[in-house]
Amino acid sequence: MIVESINLKVIENSIREIQDTLKADIIGNNICRVGDSVTWNDYQTGIIKNTYYPIEYQSIIDRKQYSLLLSDLSALQFYYNFNRDGKLISARLALYPNPDLTLPVENVNELQNLQYRDLMYDHMFSIMDIMSDLEARDCLFPTNTSHIRFDYDGEAKSHSTSHFQISGINDFRIDTNFILLPKTFLLLCENLMDIDLSLLINLNEEHHFSDFTDKNRNKWHFRYLQSH
Repeated sequence: MIVESINLKVIENSIREIQDTLKADIIGNNICRVGDSVTWNDYQTGIIKNTYYPIEYQSIIDRKQYSLLLSDLSALQFYYNFNRDGKLISARLALYPNPDLTLPVENVNELQNLQYRDLMYDHMFSIMDIMSDLEARDCLFPTNTSHIRFDYDGEAKSHSTSHFQISGINDFRIDTNFILLPKTFLLLCENLMDIDLSLLINLNEEHHFSDFTDKNRNKWHFRYLQSH
């Protein structure tokens, strides 16, 4: 299916199938239509950077910056913006998984007994510094440490039109040649969630929209920043 076929009706149908199929697992629903956009209530632009993931996740939940909140506490964002002619301008789909915290550590300083003297040792102490700022006696280590995001920007000049990103890292983008629908994005993230999506697989829907020109695609959009 070519990208010109994507429209508000197609997006809304995809979201409606998710809502109908997963209604027993949806514990928060902020999806709304504002003008020519499919978005969520009180939509706020931007992402949270340089923040310990459990705090980033909690901020998303507290400010209700999600389209759907599921029973496993995964937060999903679906955003599609069209112009007055019905052409897709931009899209953002993101999954903020439940941090899935491990058992509490009674005393973070116990980790100072680590015998390693390499970069991992320094990394662990960086984490400890962040956790100490929380002023919590029983600190928790998350097993999920970032969100995953798909972005489409039809007017992008400095990078590919469509790509995946991890957390707030702008120096690494995984280029794509398609635009994902909400249901397909959900299925793509299935292994990151604790929700049964088997019924969604049986629903009829084109997987994605492709066949658009993007001269920046397949130019590796990442760089290694060396310290001086």
